[in-house]
Amino acid sequence: MKDILLLLRNGKRDIWDILATFDVNRQALFPQIRMMEEWNLISVSEGSCQLTVMGRMISEKMIPLINTLELLSAMGKYNMDFIPSHLLTKMSDIGPCTVFNPSPLEICEANKEFQTSSVESKSVMGMTTFLFPNFRDIFSEYMERDISVSVIITGELFNKLKKERSGDLKWLLGYSNMEMYRYDNNIDLISFTLNDYGIMLRLLSNSDQIKYDYKHILLQSPGALSWGRELFDYYRNKSVLITDI
Repeated sequence: MKDILLLLRNGKRDIWDILATFDVNRQALFPQIRMMEEWNLISVSEGSCQLTVMGRMISEKMIPLINTLELLSAMGKYNMDFIPSHLLTKMSDIGPCTVFNPSPLEICEANKEFQTSSVESKSVMGMTTFLFPNFRDIFSEYMERDISVSVIITGELFNKLKKERSGDLKWLLGYSNMEMYRYDNNIDLISFTLNDYGIMLRLLSNSDQIKYDYKHILLQSPGALSWGRELFDYYRNKSVLITDI
């Protein structure tokens, strides 16, 4: 029934087209058609079906729920304790997601598709517990393109950078379009990055055996962008601006 309502959102369809679309027989489809007609969800005329006003209202309400279920199906095995309660209630606004499973050769590299969209953005922001070995090259491109960059790093990462990459850290802090913050509390994720086109999440698993599976989750709806900005602001307000090392 759900699939039929969603199909009819695009307009009137012939019953035989519906049969072919879902690859079902008449005995399976017709009882559902009659039930939806009795419930005033669809109207049937001359062998074609279309949504009623009530059916259209219900089908529109189904989309956020389906998107949320698909998102939770993808994210359900991950630790989501990093999401504040007021943003958990807004996850229905995020929309569908795409899951990337990098090859072993790509594990230590930034996601190429997301990196391409980042260098075409006006701003990039995020929070991370790590930096790629070539992070200077990545940030150099942002700086050269005058992209506004705001990054929250953990206290542990800040100390590591001070010890091992202090020159690169000073170089970054010298740019006017670069803001870096230090978050001193525990955070239950690997990283999230937000650009003008989407959010890339690297999450920790709920499993005690495998804490990180290297997969990336990409969210790209307008609702996801708004949600991502709120998530970043939440942690930025709990962080300290780094002005010197």
